[in-house]
Amino acid sequence: MTAYLIRRLLTLVPVLAVVVTVVFLLIHLIPGDPVSVMLGPDATAAQIEATRQALGLDRPLHEQLFKFYARVLRGDLGQSYFLDRPVVTALLERAEPTLVLTFSALLVAIVIGVPSGIIAAAYQGSLWDRTLMLASLLGVCVPGFWLSLNFIYLFAVRLGWLPAAGYASILVDPVAALRYMVLPAVSLGFNQSALIARISRSCMLEALQQDYIRTARAKGVSQGSVMWVHAFRNALVPVVTVVGITMAILIGGAVVTEIVFNIPGLGRLDHLGGAPSRLSGRPGRDPGHRDHVRVDQSRCRRPLRLHRPEDPLWLRRVPGPRGGGAPPETGISSSARRS
Repeated sequence: MTAYLIRRLLTLVPVLAVVVTVVFLLIHLIPGDPVSVMLGPDATAAQIEATRQALGLDRPLHEQLFKFYARVLRGDLGQSYFLDRPVVTALLERAEPTLVLTFSALLVAIVIGVPSGIIAAAYQGSLWDRTLMLASLLGVCVPGFWLSLNFIYLFAVRLGWLPAAGYASILVDPVAALRYMVLPAVSLGFNQSALIARISRSCMLEALQQDYIRTARAKGVSQGSVMWVHAFRNALVPVVTVVGITMAILIGGAVVTEIVFNIPGLGRLDHLGGAPSRLSGRPGRDPGHRDHVRVDQSRCRRPLRLHRPEDPLWLRRVPGPRGGGAPPETGISSSARRS
């Protein structure tokens, strides 16, 4: 078994290499110059060329790819230009909430899906079977964000049983972390529990038709032993495979759930919510820096991020008004000062 697992894990290496190479090439096939986008329309040719050399974009494509692979093998994913810090550091800072949410949702999906499939298979054609399969069909059809909003309205706003949004570290306060995680985990795991229930039912029905099940029943073995000892153990292999696939789906679905429930995970790791801003009064911010600025958000293509004067040029670009043109004079006031 150990040798089989090692072989399966080793097969991931060429798959990941192919995926990374294809994504790398597709990014370079996209029209446009990323350096020009970083620096903005006011950048000079000398600034653009200097930035290209600093980022290594002036080198041949194969050399850039090999250099990227060399950094990945050292555990270096590069520097984020929006977050202004290493990518690995930014990911590790937000990994805990996403992992807790993913595993909690997976536990919910298994606890709901596997027993539902077994009960539906044990009472095939009965009211239990029809009810559980109808619930699983609804679980597949209902969008996760819609279910999340209804859970917030019912259990947080109307009943007040659980908090509507937020996150508490499981390492600091496990009880509070459990209260914050109930609604996100159930709303995220309910959709996948429907898939697990249908797969469990199909596998159990197939196992119950085997000859060894008829032999066990002919020997007078109880129905519970037939279901859980003989049939369930043999039907578990496809279910475990589906659970592994469900894990990957939950990681992707956690992005939307984190946004709805305001969980500071990887789904909110962007250049606005994830960047270490100098604004005080927000969790995780540096209170030692405060920038007084005057921003006209209605004239900008996207919301502005505040930066220090010593930041690189591509981080200090002010977006221009909608429809092109020069940057607005009210983007960041020249009289900005530090308190």
